[in-house]
Amino acid sequence: MSGNPNEKVNALLYFESIVINSSVSNRLINSAFMNLLVKMLKTIKTPQIRVRVCSVIGLLVRHSTVIENDMAESEVSS
Repeated sequence: MSGNPNEKVNALLYFESIVINSSVSNRLINSAFMNLLVKMLKTIKTPQIRVRVCSVIGLLVRHSTVIENDMAESEVSS
């Protein structure tokens, strides 16, 4: 996960803008993308990036209409 922190923030801002669509949100929350976000949350120390990751996760949960059992029972929900 190397790269410019501003690039990461911009990418996460982009995801914030698209996950408000429930079909996009449903697809992403039930994919490996969610695991990547959780991994980023555990490893990244930059506050601006952590805030954006939390925001994306929150928006995914808020706008998803279908959350598969695997995701509902994962470490994200605990």
